[in-house]
Amino acid sequence: MFARLLLLMTLVSLCWPLPAAQASSRVIAPSPPMVPPLIETPKGETPIRLHSLKIDGEISAGMAETSVTLVFFNPNARPLEGNLQFPLLAGQTISAFALDMDGSLRAAVPVEKAKGRQIFEEVERRRVDPALLEVTQGNNFKLRIYPIPAKGTRTVQLKYVESLSQHNAHWIYRLPLAYGDNIPEFSLGLSVNGSSTLPQTRFDNLGNFGKVEFAPVGNSLQAKISKLQFKATGALELRLPASTQPQTWVQQRDGDTYFLAEVPLTLQRSQRSLPKVIGLLWDSSGSGARRQLEAELIELDSYFKALGNGEVRLTRLRDKADPIESFKIVDGNWSALRTALQKTVYDGASALADWRVQADVGEYLLVSDGLINYGSQRFPAL
Repeated sequence: MFARLLLLMTLVSLCWPLPAAQASSRVIAPSPPMVPPLIETPKGETPIRLHSLKIDGEISAGMAETSVTLVFFNPNARPLEGNLQFPLLAGQTISAFALDMDGSLRAAVPVEKAKGRQIFEEVERRRVDPALLEVTQGNNFKLRIYPIPAKGTRTVQLKYVESLSQHNAHWIYRLPLAYGDNIPEFSLGLSVNGSSTLPQTRFDNLGNFGKVEFAPVGNSLQAKISKLQFKATGALELRLPASTQPQTWVQQRDGDTYFLAEVPLTLQRSQRSLPKVIGLLWDSSGSGARRQLEAELIELDSYFKALGNGEVRLTRLRDKADPIESFKIVDGNWSALRTALQKTVYDGASALADWRVQADVGEYLLVSDGLINYGSQRFPAL
């Protein structure tokens, strides 16, 4: 995956088109526990507090966009830098990020990760207001804000999008609410577009959250909740009926037309025969050392156990492909190949298309971070 980062410095707006629709046969997977966002405060200072939290969720068929607006208060007598840990659930992706400047929210622009850190530090030294949002481990984000003024506030807005999971005949929308205790001001707005059937609500450790009551407004169902001194814990889950017929939505925004098409599919599973000759394309460029290599080996272990017996032809890809090495898999045992992969030296640029198809290879597995920064070759046609 490309290492991406959002950097806020200038008055640049960014358009985020809606992602393409995906097949409606997605199956819901268990969600990881939501860790409360934590804004770090320098030692010896009174902790920076979350003064208000405003969440707006908009759901259209199998897609959802959630906007989270957080206002932080610095009770100290000097300006401070804030560091916010913001975890997302699986399948959720940051689509926009903004920081308040001169009383209004200003949108961020995406830049390469290392360059973003460098610019942030240079701008911070000039005492200009920068903010930096970057991916850390897994699907967690770290947000650096400077300055949060003495006895003052800063406002941050994050938006994330997701393709909803489906369970039986329902779309599942999960909204984590574990933002901490005693938030002075909390508001939640939910909008379900193009549906006349009230969503089913489920509460996960939400305490005295109360009822979520939807009412028709135009072509949507809407719910609004406001609370004072809110203890934000747990998660809210909505279950919405999934249509069995194809549907299309069209929207105008900033002079452009966007559309979302959903075509329900019947999930059919059938066992396939694994080929006896496998081509393993292993990205061995310099960036490959930062991949989750142990997790990749766990996936391969499951694959080769299912394979049973066969041959694997390993090609290490860098700026120039290494010679092919052949390994035998016997009763799922691939220890020799595993050892070879663990001894891989990661260096050089990434030319992931620099390999040739062998006619007797029945299946190719490409293991990579997806970064291509060298060469003009196209991927071979299979």
